[in-house]
Amino acid sequence: MWIVRNTRQPSAEIPADEHVCQPIETVVEVDHEVPVLPTDRYEAARLAYIDSLGEGKQRLGRRPLMNRWGLEQREAEDIIAEVDKERAQPADAGEVETPGSETAVPWLSGVEPTGTSQAEAA
Repeated sequence: MWIVRNTRQPSAEIPADEHVCQPIETVVEVDHEVPVLPTDRYEAARLAYIDSLGEGKQRLGRRPLMNRWGLEQREAEDIIAEVDKERAQPADAGEVETPGSETAVPWLSGVEPTGTSQAEAA
């Protein structure tokens, strides 16, 4: 090891040609989440409940909403029912439509067919 280390010669550096840096504009798309500020305690309770439905979090119930935001039992139940209804609504719309259905293609005329064939319409 000692012999190899002493017999090494520094490598001759090859002079680089003249290099000029050119500024290049790079477009970078950034996803930026803006926190939503609630306007009142009902909206704050609603946002807290929606946040608690996220993955890895414990779902807030009626009592925690009542205690933290000063809501009545009926108000807390209404908020929970409203959010659950909103979350179930898009899921129901996706289940009704099948992948092979003709409604998956947008119509150029802007008017969707009513389900009657052209022979019946004529």
